[in-house]
Amino acid sequence: TPLPFPENAFYLVVSTNLVCLSSDWVRCVAFKPNNANIVVSGSDDKTIIVWDITSGSCLSTLNVGGSVSSIDFAPCGNKLAAAFNIYDGVLEGAKEGGVKIFSNQGSAGFVCQSTLRGENAISSLAFSPDGQLIATGEGNPHDPRQAGAVSIYCASTGQLKRALNVDAGAGGVRSVSFSPSGDMV
Repeated sequence: TPLPFPENAFYLVVSTNLVCLSSDWVRCVAFKPNNANIVVSGSDDKTIIVWDITSGSCLSTLNVGGSVSSIDFAPCGNKLAAAFNIYDGVLEGAKEGGVKIFSNQGSAGFVCQSTLRGENAISSLAFSPDGQLIATGEGNPHDPRQAGAVSIYCASTGQLKRALNVDAGAGGVRSVSFSPSGDMV
């Protein structure tokens, strides 16, 4: 018996609820830390969708401007960061990457606070435990000419604090995470 929903869509199953996240490739999801009923999904359709999983309804759609590769909430839940990549027609080769930082403006929802542009593809990002910093993992796994890098940005201003080139071979940095104390990446 065929399923009662589109075959080429991506779904999130929560308890007994089924929420259709996108008809395009969903690359990442994150739960809001201070409200487990809110989840965001990032996909290749260049959007982040904010969902209420109790009702299955879309609360808002945020345009990112590139294929979303990673999303993370600040621990307080009031900021959301999204790593994105812009492709030149060949999915294996991102020509540039970036990060958009959204802040929650109450009834207006999440509003873009700043956009950071990079020369390399960005595959991962993470907020520090205090929500003050954002780390990114960079480098294109399909382009050995792009060295791997880890960059640290101020979450409120978007200012680059530190960048470290990493000899990750032909693969870049695929994942970043802060230690619980926030003093190591």
